[in-house]
Amino acid sequence: MKSTDLMNRLTTEIGQLAQQQFKQYGRQTVTIAFNAIVNVIQQDQQQFLQWQQQLQQGLIDAEEVQWLLEAKQDLIDLQILQQQGLKQIEMDRFVNNSVELILKILQTTI
Repeated sequence: MKSTDLMNRLTTEIGQLAQQQFKQYGRQTVTIAFNAIVNVIQQDQQQFLQWQQQLQQGLIDAEEVQWLLEAKQDLIDLQILQQQGLKQIEMDRFVNNSVELILKILQTTI
């Protein structure tokens, strides 16, 4: 999968997840949550592509990628909390769901 295709798919599906999970809080919250995840993905785009290639080559497994993705959770949490007074538990759930979604996308593009 091309890098633009991967990034477009990640962006689209993270947007859908944010809409599903935060629609009861309003559009601004959906946008903030979406932007926090997408900003991290865009900033680390090369790293995501590298993980995808390493998964394809069998150099790392899904558990390792999940651990790497979860390591970014603090950065995402901080971005969201700074912009919106979301409850920590709601935010953690969104970030965890995003990690699972990103991992799934990276694995299905193999």
